[in-house]
Amino acid sequence: QKYRKYKTHTQWLFLKFKTQQNIQMLTPNFENQLLMKISVYLPDKRRDAHGCLKCLLDVMQGSIYDNDKWVVPQFNAFQVDAKNPRVEVEF
Repeated sequence: QKYRKYKTHTQWLFLKFKTQQNIQMLTPNFENQLLMKISVYLPDKRRDAHGCLKCLLDVMQGSIYDNDKWVVPQFNAFQVDAKNPRVEVEF
């Protein structure tokens, strides 16, 4: 239930950002795969940085890109930022 609530809220944020910035939905495919560069800033060292991947791919599907099966995730960095934990994504 917590995951579904987070997913719904995050998808709403992506749609709002996309509308405000006039961003078109990306349509990756086999010939044109989409590289997603990910930087993770964790609240502490106890967490698994890879744990966010499935949720991250899922929440962007339907708002940033139409299908996540052609998205190629690449982790750039794992760092600790206790004051501002976050995930930054670049396409």
